[in-house]
Amino acid sequence: MSRPGKVICCCLLALGILFGCTETEKTAPRNVIIEENPLLIGLIPEQSIFKQLERYEPLADYLSEKTGRRIKIKILPRYG
Repeated sequence: MSRPGKVICCCLLALGILFGCTETEKTAPRNVIIEENPLLIGLIPEQSIFKQLERYEPLADYLSEKTGRRIKIKILPRYG
């Protein structure tokens, strides 16, 4: 193959790679929180209920913001 033929093939290959690697799937905006089917996080009773809620609510808010799903915290009544 001649030199101009190789250059044209390389250019076409590069264009194919560029157009083949574009993002086609749109993701949901991060600020929108989906209210359907919230994710439930269960906590074992290690401290008082109020201390645990105070401790884990910021984590639930952070995870809700990052995942786009509502996160609920449930403190279990016993270890079993």
